[in-house]
Amino acid sequence: MEHLKLLAPKEDVQDSKGRLSLEERRERLQQWLAHRDIVRATTGSDPNKASYERHHGWSPHTIDRLMKDKERLEAIRPNQANRCRIDKRPYHAVEAVLIDMVDDIRSRQLSVDTVLLRALAHDVYTILWNRMGFMPFPRPDFGSSWVEGFKKAWGLDYHRMQGEAGSVDMDVIAAGVDRVKAIAAEYSLDDIYNADETGLFLQTMSPWTLDFDRQPGTKSVSTRVSILFCVNATGTDKRKPFVLSMHS
Repeated sequence: MEHLKLLAPKEDVQDSKGRLSLEERRERLQQWLAHRDIVRATTGSDPNKASYERHHGWSPHTIDRLMKDKERLEAIRPNQANRCRIDKRPYHAVEAVLIDMVDDIRSRQLSVDTVLLRALAHDVYTILWNRMGFMPFPRPDFGSSWVEGFKKAWGLDYHRMQGEAGSVDMDVIAAGVDRVKAIAAEYSLDDIYNADETGLFLQTMSPWTLDFDRQPGTKSVSTRVSILFCVNATGTDKRKPFVLSMHS
């Protein structure tokens, strides 16, 4: 047993800086390997490392570091066997695929609600059944209780997509900011106007979505009736609102 003691020096125990002990790192490695094996068996491909790290609140490239030290970590005898509650969920085979789908949908700046989530869960179950020829559990109803358990286990909650930040390319905008400032400096504030539009959106996507954290939204593409407001910088010239025709 002496060689096992040498694998766990005191300096590797979690300290005030939040560093993980060797045992904790070993448990994380086992957690990832169990998840990877399930996804491989059901889909034939590996799960997304970055998504898995983000779901568990791990720092980027944690899995790569654990895999690099895999042989050493697996030689350690744990003091206690802690199992990941996500890997023990009865429908993990479906949820492991589903969570990657949610992450992919959100990466495209599209919203995900419980209706879509339940529909996707049924589709994933059907696809896995057709591919494997069996499933280790009968088809669930994927009802509200499952939705709440799924959200809690995987760290999902409803967040409002704020503004249009996801549609903005800051690198493109930054190049023109100084030019606009130079042009505006040549005019009086009375002659500098600001205009913006608002209106009624007749067909728009919900700004609420299931996600892991608050995310930027995208500019809504929908039919609307727009109204243009215009006023100068000093507020002395407020133009009448200009009603635009309905457009998409």
